[in-house]
Amino acid sequence: MNIKSEVSPVYESPLLSIVIPVFNEKENIQPLYEELKTELEKINKTYEIIFVDDGSNDGTKDELLKLNDITVKPIFIEKNSGISAALEKGFASSSGKLIISMDGDLQNDPRDIHRLLQEIDGYDAVVTWRRKRKDNFIRRVLSKTGNLLRNLIIGESIKDSSSTMRIYQSSVIKKIHLSNGMHRFIPTLLRIEGYKIKEVPINHRPRKCGKSKINLFKRILKTSRDVFIVRKLRKK
Repeated sequence: MNIKSEVSPVYESPLLSIVIPVFNEKENIQPLYEELKTELEKINKTYEIIFVDDGSNDGTKDELLKLNDITVKPIFIEKNSGISAALEKGFASSSGKLIISMDGDLQNDPRDIHRLLQEIDGYDAVVTWRRKRKDNFIRRVLSKTGNLLRNLIIGESIKDSSSTMRIYQSSVIKKIHLSNGMHRFIPTLLRIEGYKIKEVPINHRPRKCGKSKINLFKRILKTSRDVFIVRKLRKK
């Protein structure tokens, strides 16, 4: 996997690293950046924003390069490798004590960052479930069914394993290896390692620009295989 990184000038290590995997999200880059900056300035903590462009071919790279901001670190993966690979690259490239991951499609609400910062105290990670999801009916049903089956097979109780918006202690998440598709099992992988996690609800918004990149049929097949891999890991 060939990866090119264009990093902003070096500055003092921040408290927060916001890691955002993006794939063909050209129209969402600038609005998301502006929303994030507004909320992060309110929080008044040092931060960096790491956009990981996962092989986009729609001009997303150009939009990221326009963000001439010392707090923004764009990373470019030449070939689309999936959310797990993009997240792992973003985590490895982060320098904050706390890492927050979120989607790049504007469906996650940057205002929830403040909530996550309040909840992380005393925990290694705080994962989320999307309250009143704004996806279409089929995606909501498949997601809910998938979560129920995963919990049943693995013996878990995670409400929303596909919710990307989470906060981690940097020292914890950087120890977790994410093979293709395994980002959905991060809460379970953390528990297997003995880490303390918490689950909280967050806001969810409808997608305004761009299209979902998820192939539901491929996702079901991939997740069906992964769930038994994780089950074996937990038994060990």
